[in-house]
Amino acid sequence: MGLRPVRSVESWVVAEGTDLVVIHQPKGLSRVEARLARAVKAQEHVNRPLDRYGSAIWQLCDGQHTIEEIARALEARFHEQFEPALPRTLRFVDLLARRGLVRIAPPPSEAAAERLP
Repeated sequence: MGLRPVRSVESWVVAEGTDLVVIHQPKGLSRVEARLARAVKAQEHVNRPLDRYGSAIWQLCDGQHTIEEIARALEARFHEQFEPALPRTLRFVDLLARRGLVRIAPPPSEAAAERLP
């Protein structure tokens, strides 16, 4: 379980007065869609507000923490409110990955092996 999630979206904020994260995800519009969006002054990104558990997970998706470490950190912070921690963390990180918000970096030993000729 040495996989390390890394945020692939850099535009996000912690909402003022809270510890809740709001991710600003680009919509990924085609050229025609982008032109149309500009013409009608539509937003070119989607705001994705996270709850307190999702916000805590998001902030730890920095490529330094494994999924297991993230789960244990949330377990320590939220105790039985976030049980079972590992399956819930896995599901949420999987959702983030499917939406293109994080990518999963291989464990350091595998990453080093990939760089070898």
